[in-house]
Amino acid sequence: MTRILPLLFLALIAPLSSANDALLLGQEASVKPQRVVYDRRQGDGRMQLPLGAIERIDGRWQPEQSRSLNGQLRRRTLEFAPAMSEAKIFQHYKGLAEKQGAKPIFSCQGRDCGRSNNWANAFFKIVQLYGREDSQRLTTLWLRRGNLEHYLVLYQVRRGNKRIYLQQDLLTLPTSAAQNRPLPSQSQLWQTWQRQGFLRLSEQQGSLNAESQLAPAWADLLAQLIRQRGRKLLLVSHHYGADAEQSAKALAAATLAQLEGLGVSQGLIETRALGDIAPLQQRPEGARIELFIR
Repeated sequence: MTRILPLLFLALIAPLSSANDALLLGQEASVKPQRVVYDRRQGDGRMQLPLGAIERIDGRWQPEQSRSLNGQLRRRTLEFAPAMSEAKIFQHYKGLAEKQGAKPIFSCQGRDCGRSNNWANAFFKIVQLYGREDSQRLTTLWLRRGNLEHYLVLYQVRRGNKRIYLQQDLLTLPTSAAQNRPLPSQSQLWQTWQRQGFLRLSEQQGSLNAESQLAPAWADLLAQLIRQRGRKLLLVSHHYGADAEQSAKALAAATLAQLEGLGVSQGLIETRALGDIAPLQQRPEGARIELFIR
């Protein structure tokens, strides 16, 4: 039964996501490809969302930062004539998504993206995408519309035979998906925390709710872990809405009070509010918290 329910939900959102395919992918685009090499929909697909250049991590070629998401996935590979302008093609398809309200959350160009061979063969697994590194363009975009989120990855390259290829990966999922993810165990969370030196909490991760407050289940988990370890922490809050500075201060104060209400000792956590000036502010989140081990 647990497997059937997600599939039923995906069936319900299929008409909506199909309509958004046309808007975000440019079904009626004036800059048309010579041919569509590949076009496939997966009702229950998985995407590793690239948020950094590709590099070798733990023996695997993958983006230096990424998120793993599940939802309804559509993948298209388009081929364009050699005489066409790379910049014009990419800007056209990127512009189609931006006109619908999609926001870029990561972009790179040329050699700054890493090696084309690794994007083509290790990440996208589409051989036509292996081309000249100096011709690469990659953008990851995000759009929230109603109760759905859309993540679009555009990757373009020109091959040695001068043909231009554009990859479009579009994932659609319900906005509540993050809230339904299972909690990590205390040991898993502590290992991640120690390895990174900080712990990031956000709505996208599921640890903050839609009101940018610490989700109760996460509050309980963190309070237990902080009481058990007894380490001093620095809580840094960020907010990207109106009155960002004051909202970030309010978020820090509310989170501290929430944790102290669950038995965390006063004075164990120092707070700092950075408003909207922190790095990564273009990512799709209204607020986030980072907990640093002192």
